Amino acid sequence: MLYIGSELSAPECPPDLAPALVYEGHADLDVPYDCPTCRCTEPACELPSVLRASDSPLCQGPTFTAFGAPAGWDGSCVAADAVPDDSLASLVIAPVTATPCEPVAPEPTPHRSAGDGFVSPWQTFARACKGDPTPTDDEEIFSNTDEPVCAPGEKCWPPAIPPPPGFRQCIMYLGEGEPLCPGDYPLQHVFYRDFEDTRACTPCACTPKGESSCSAFVSAYADATCTDLFASHSIGTIAGLCVDVMAGVDLKSMSAAWTTNRPGMCDASGGELFGEVTPSHPATFCCQALPEPPR
Repeated sequence: MLYIGSELSAPECPPDLAPALVYEGHADLDVPYDCPTCRCTEPACELPSVLRASDSPLCQGPTFTAFGAPAGWDGSCVAADAVPDDSLASLVIAPVTATPCEPVAPEPTPHRSAGDGFVSPWQTFARACKGDPTPTDDEEIFSNTDEPVCAPGEKCWPPAIPPPPGFRQCIMYLGEGEPLCPGDYPLQHVFYRDFEDTRACTPCACTPKGESSCSAFVSAYADATCTDLFASHSIGTIAGLCVDVMAGVDLKSMSAAWTTNRPGMCDASGGELFGEVTPSHPATFCCQALPEPPR
């Protein structure tokens, strides 16, 4: 006796006809797999956020004092703890930075389990039940027409006419190779125990589109309001700059202004699906047609 339908409403094996559960499987596999849309961060030109004061000319040290702006500095005037003149014989100005674009990590897909609304990947459930066969080694079984139902040496099951509600009468194929259903069990159904999923997504990548061009004027001041200028120099992305400072000057504030701020663009790629999902461990049933409902 074979049930085919929803797993949630599957009946138990009929106890009086076929009480033994012999098989459970599934069909109509539906496992969506969505690759993320690949995105990239925006490339950016970034200002140097720290000046380094040296206590000797030509930025030789040995003592260096950092004078810094906050992270994400936009170049507006910023004051910090003053660097006194005895620690300021020269000044190291770091280059501006062209930050490349990077792939944006996709949002993780939440795992769903049976306790929080799990949905089966299969659309159809099958449950097969059987009863005890009647041996005919030494006897013949006759129908009400006195014709033998089974040949000697075979095993027979009495037909279920009509089958119990929700069931149909079938033969479960146990052989090798491709099954051929007999004429009195013409309807073939295939179910599966499991599935193999080799699908994955190609990694996201970002390809620069055009070169970045970044340069700025960085200025240092002897007062805390960026008015008493003593050093202002253009700086690019290739290398930093060492500036000697006249005696008697304290470093109290700094500012910067872009002269070129073209960080370029980039194209996102990846996120392509490859692989496949295939059902595994098949089982074949040959079934009789369901009886016509009474009119």
